Amino acid sequence: ESENGKATLKISDFEEYGSNTGGTAPPNSEASDAKLLAVPVLLRSPTLANLSELAWRLGLALAAVNFVVLAVALASVNPRGGRSGNLVFVVLTFLVYNNLVNLGQSWVYGGAMTFENLLLFLHGGVLLLGLLWLGKRNNNWTLRSALRKRSQSMRSRSSP
Repeated sequence: ESENGKATLKISDFEEYGSNTGGTAPPNSEASDAKLLAVPVLLRSPTLANLSELAWRLGLALAAVNFVVLAVALASVNPRGGRSGNLVFVVLTFLVYNNLVNLGQSWVYGGAMTFENLLLFLHGGVLLLGLLWLGKRNNNWTLRSALRKRSQSMRSRSSP
């Protein structure tokens, strides 16, 4: 160390030099402790932290199943259309769905949503949308044909 205006110089000697990067506990230590527990332990003690971790773990498995259903539904290609339309849609779907899985974990931890509702509405909803999309593709459902059938049935009811 040196001081301005003085000719003295102090030399410090250290045995070891380093910086402490992980010395403090994380601000949310209960949630980080839940990450270390096995699934049966999480099921035995259903605290908000444990349920949020379980929702995240189950959410990843359910998301994998849902992505397979979505991939099969979106695998068809219109030869007259562009090649990258479905790819862009799939990437955006992945980004939104993955963020919702992570947000769902914080919603369960904060008590804004229950564990069961998250699994039902998020993952069940995506599965339902994927199955509907698959049905639309396989049965060639279009809005135009549905409206045409509806108008024909209305005409047949109104005429004697």
